[in-house]
Amino acid sequence: MSNSWRALARMARDLIVASDPEDLSRILDLWSLRLSALARLRLTNQASAECTNLFAVLNAIPPAASTASLASGAVALHSATVSATPKSPAATLRPQSPAAVMQQAGSSLSAPSTPTQRLSPLPGVAHAQPQSQTQALATRLSALSAYPFELSVLRARVHYWAGDVRGYIDALAGLLAGCKAKARAEGKIVRDLMGTKTPKQKEEGKSKEAVEPGADRDNQKEGCEDEDGDGDDDDDDDDDDENEDTETDDQSEEGEDSEKENNQEGDEEQRSDEQHKAEAEDNADADEEDESDGALATAEANFSMWLERSARVCLMIASQLVEMKDYHAAITLLTPLCTQQLSPGTGAAPTPVPSPAIHSAVARIYLLSGNIPKAAEHFRIVASCADAEPGTVAMNTALLCFASGDWPRAEAALREVLEQDPRNYTAMNNLAVTLLAQGRVRDGIGLLESAMHASPASVLSAEPFIFNLSTLYELRSSTAVDKKRELLVEVARWSGDGLRATCLKMPST
Repeated sequence: MSNSWRALARMARDLIVASDPEDLSRILDLWSLRLSALARLRLTNQASAECTNLFAVLNAIPPAASTASLASGAVALHSATVSATPKSPAATLRPQSPAAVMQQAGSSLSAPSTPTQRLSPLPGVAHAQPQSQTQALATRLSALSAYPFELSVLRARVHYWAGDVRGYIDALAGLLAGCKAKARAEGKIVRDLMGTKTPKQKEEGKSKEAVEPGADRDNQKEGCEDEDGDGDDDDDDDDDDENEDTETDDQSEEGEDSEKENNQEGDEEQRSDEQHKAEAEDNADADEEDESDGALATAEANFSMWLERSARVCLMIASQLVEMKDYHAAITLLTPLCTQQLSPGTGAAPTPVPSPAIHSAVARIYLLSGNIPKAAEHFRIVASCADAEPGTVAMNTALLCFASGDWPRAEAALREVLEQDPRNYTAMNNLAVTLLAQGRVRDGIGLLESAMHASPASVLSAEPFIFNLSTLYELRSSTAVDKKRELLVEVARWSGDGLRATCLKMPST
């Protein structure tokens, strides 16, 4: 791992240039990759400018054709023009050279966005009349389906980069509303598919039972034919007409035998037709059931995906609220997510399942707000969850001990985490903090340096790790500057692009 985000951004740009202009899905995915790399490089002005230009192109598509052009590919892309020069929206999204659209976006770095700047919230409606809530939600849903989800998140992030924190929260709230609406739509599909499964099974049972009455009727017919064949010698008492009666009886027996054979052949053909018909119906029902099962599995997967995305957006909003020190609002937002609904179900409401990750997040916010009893309550719920990982439970125990000042117990919990996962560098960093709190500076330095030598690419890309190691160097000896210079060499070698040098705490003179 090289952590070379600059090279990744350049590679995404080159791939956008070389991509087929009709492959809009690939182009948007590459744009998402490039903007993410620019964000990791902390080139927020350039990322904001390029993201704004990208959505300006997408918003220029007429509202009536925006969804079709983004979803149907080449046909709509050629029909919807953005300006007089390009032939399709995708052609505008694809820069012709490094000096084209990509560098045009970078040319606006001298005029960064102001905190009051607001982007148009929905594609294709930048200059439209005010919409109703239903129309706005429908447009937002079409945008979520057309754009990569990461690209939508980055677009909301533009407000944060511009310093418009409230605009950032508003953009995330709009994204959350769209995710919830998509989850409700997929849940309705799942319920409909699960509701139509039981009647099909009943029809299959009826079709199987319908074959048996036909067989009973055949048996009854054979029984009647046997009874009719028992009375062939009623006129044997007349001795004078014995020969004539014998010939008549022979002819009648031959006629009845031929009629019986014809009836049997007809009954066999009828039974054969009924069997073929029943087999065809069974095969059709099996195909329909397979298609229904496939559609149900797809709908359930989509339902879970949109629920997960909704929870992720909620966590992003909660993180911003914590940054604003609005702990109550963050807890209020995350508390309903503590019990996750795995399936929409039918009939009675499904039993909610506790989410260890959300409970842990809520507990940590309670710790930041100073409410240790409530944090302990949520940590106990996490410990009681069957699917909670032992490392998560031990980490929660360590954090609770941090808040209460029980450093030996926190150290024991963190060492338990490291026994289960020796490459858990978050636990290793927290253990170094615990050792520092107990006055064991040398042990903390040795722990962090061993982690740095074991996996420099992973450790030296984490700013908290470097900051803590630099702090320990300062507390250890007066030769901290020399140690920091050595650390700077390692950071320059392994951390790649985007690392803030201030975490090294180097002197300004």
